[in-house]
Amino acid sequence: MTSKAIVESVPMGKRHFHLAWFLSQGYGPKTWRSDWPGSDVSRWMMPDLFVDLARAMDRACFDYVIIEDSSNVPYTYQGSHDTYLKYAASTPKLDPAVLVPYLAQATTHLGLVPTLSVSEYPPYLLARLVNTLDHVTEGRIGWNCVTGSNDGAAQNYGHEKHRPHDERYDVADEFARSMRSTTRASISSAAARSTRRARRRAACRSARPAARRAARSSPRAGPTPSSRKAAAASRQ
Repeated sequence: MTSKAIVESVPMGKRHFHLAWFLSQGYGPKTWRSDWPGSDVSRWMMPDLFVDLARAMDRACFDYVIIEDSSNVPYTYQGSHDTYLKYAASTPKLDPAVLVPYLAQATTHLGLVPTLSVSEYPPYLLARLVNTLDHVTEGRIGWNCVTGSNDGAAQNYGHEKHRPHDERYDVADEFARSMRSTTRASISSAAARSTRRARRRAACRSARPAARRAARSSPRAGPTPSSRKAAAASRQ
């Protein structure tokens, strides 16, 4: 049963609820040392497991999935990366934006919400990325806006440490305004192109009957002497 059919079968007056899935540990290995890794451990970097999960959520009428992400190897435990690397704990992780088109191609209704940090992108680049994903998913993209908090991640992008808390959120507000402006401009441009196409189609449709009437009203040319000779030769 599709989500539309389920909605239509619910009696009027009853409140609906929404379902979402938080994909913890993002686009990375899933307990590859346990009995249930969920995928071939040598292919953890491939989208197979996540595509299968997205299809299941699409069938179950989930509204969207949020893909968690972080951009550093943790070092909280004993102040070292070693344990995290040894057990693939919260690392490694691939870019969730790359995973989104695979999930979009395998689903029909599911919303796709990658985590993208404002501390790791210039404003225009992030707006362009989300806008592109919005187009290729036919409007099913979302953005889990985060600011980052780990200085190790900031150092991966050439900074000594993260901005102070309040400053990070001021930056996030600016990014959100930039994102809205870019999206509105894209929608307006697409609407204008759609309107022009509709006008051209309407003009073609109105011209076709007139062309057909002109063709019917024009006198038909009779056979020429050369065509009569050719027809007589073919009968012989």
